[in-house]
Amino acid sequence: MLTKEIIKEVHFKPPLPHQRELWKAKEDYVVMACGRGAGKTWGASLLIAKRLLAGERLLVFAQNYGALTENMFMEVRKRLAVIFGSWDSFKYNKGSKKIEVPSTGGVLYGLTYENIEACRGYTEINAVILDEGALAPANILETVVPCCRGRDKFGMKIEPQIYITTTPRAGTWFNAWIEDKLKNNPSSIRLIRAKSVDNKYNTDKQRALAFGAFTNKALLSQEMEGEILNLQAENSILAGVEYRLGQLVMPTEGWLNIGIDGSGYGKDKTVITYRIGNSFYQECYDKIEGFELRNKIKSTLRIHKDWKLNGIAIDMAYGEKYYENLYQEYENVELLNFASNPTDDQYANLRAEMYFNLVEAIRNGLFINENIKKELDCTLFEFNNRGKLKLVNKDEIKLVLGHSPDESDSLALTYALATPSTPVNYEEYYYGDPNA
Repeated sequence: MLTKEIIKEVHFKPPLPHQRELWKAKEDYVVMACGRGAGKTWGASLLIAKRLLAGERLLVFAQNYGALTENMFMEVRKRLAVIFGSWDSFKYNKGSKKIEVPSTGGVLYGLTYENIEACRGYTEINAVILDEGALAPANILETVVPCCRGRDKFGMKIEPQIYITTTPRAGTWFNAWIEDKLKNNPSSIRLIRAKSVDNKYNTDKQRALAFGAFTNKALLSQEMEGEILNLQAENSILAGVEYRLGQLVMPTEGWLNIGIDGSGYGKDKTVITYRIGNSFYQECYDKIEGFELRNKIKSTLRIHKDWKLNGIAIDMAYGEKYYENLYQEYENVELLNFASNPTDDQYANLRAEMYFNLVEAIRNGLFINENIKKELDCTLFEFNNRGKLKLVNKDEIKLVLGHSPDESDSLALTYALATPSTPVNYEEYYYGDPNA
């Protein structure tokens, strides 16, 4: 039986303009970027119900199992119950996370962002709905879009659509992706905007309480007005850190650490970082063979005879050819797996540890350049399920930056090996060209 509350909800709450625009849009990508409480989930649930009535096969993602079953699926079931006048006109399987409408052949499959790879088994999908899409992993689209090759119940090909309903998130792949689409392929995307206050069904007390919770103006603009900001995220590894832009000349002597981040067959850059104390400089190459890199390092050390080589740290990803050419030449050459165990138990892995070591060095006087700053701004941290600090996936950083964070990876590698505490004699300590 339908409850009076559900009937009242539909009959006395007609769709808002931005909700109506959602299901009328014909573009490949339909994005509803709204403030919190603007009615994103309600609009998405009605969109899903309408497409299920047309006999389509749909895939919906939510943040986790609770959000999927208790929020999105519950709303879809309410819409269908009112449309059919009964809870018995569709099938809901909570275990397999599926809603079926037997009379039309429509099927809704539910998945979560916690395991997006599970979607690879689904084919003939007509549309994908990403609820709170800004919280999705950076590779969500490249993973799910290939599932969209469905037909209708008559066998006719349906052009796929991707729907994203979300509140934007500063510093994420989502904001960068929206910006890129609007600039380079605007005809492929419909961007629907709405503020929290645009939901006329919210009470004045609810609005006042929500708006009063924010002391940060930019955060209020994002969370309640749905503004797509590309400000530094609060969980950026550089957030709140006092940094100095510039470059210190390399000293004439001291303990030298070298970090090497290899290129992935032309997809990014090979970067060599030479660092002594708070001074460093970098050499970047689109492509360089192992023996060429070895010869460049040998040449540099031959010129700077008073530099004492402490060690060379090489990223294992694409770094084996460099390791093979260096480990017989020098004593302390390490091929490092970023996912390996850290020395400090507060970090989830070596990658997090060496990046936080880099940030500590910045606090203690390491000068950085604009490229490093931009890469660190886009490097976000979080806590894993054991409460240890970890960095977001590099794919997400690439999407925001537009390239791999090779320069910061290479610099962070110079903090992966312990350095002797012998004082460094800085004969000339000033800002300028490190090669001058």
